[in-house]
Amino acid sequence: MSKRTSYVIKGNFKRFWPEKSKRKSSLPAGWFTLNYNLVPKKLDRRHLRGSWFKIKEDNNKNVIYRILRFDPTLPGKNDKDEQMIVIDWDGWLYLTLNEDEENVPKKAELTISKANFFEVLFKASMKHPDPVYRLTFIIAVTSVLLGILSVILAIVGFICF
Repeated sequence: MSKRTSYVIKGNFKRFWPEKSKRKSSLPAGWFTLNYNLVPKKLDRRHLRGSWFKIKEDNNKNVIYRILRFDPTLPGKNDKDEQMIVIDWDGWLYLTLNEDEENVPKKAELTISKANFFEVLFKASMKHPDPVYRLTFIIAVTSVLLGILSVILAIVGFICF
């Protein structure tokens, strides 16, 4: 698999609580974790780790964007053919379209696919749960627009004067 190849994982996923994980490090905002068995080739896992993925709930078409990492201590498929996923609470609530925190579904049909360049640039940057990512994107876009404006003003000034 090359870096540009799209990668899709579909299935029935059950949210695994980060607190129950055997890992002592916390899950950073904007990341999600899967068992490494979902991607059998080690080279593919190396290419996919740290990449942006689009996570879509199949029943309601809600989409979130998160960065992938693998955890070998995360349980694989259970007896009900459900995969485990570690994801932030806000992302899970948005995916399952549940405003009632008392009755949140424990599982969901998810399609996890690698996000393309434009999805990462425009959608993932503005929908990231960490405000630092969003602020960085806004500052970057502002600086590009001001740079373009200064070039236009320089050309107009050169032509007119």
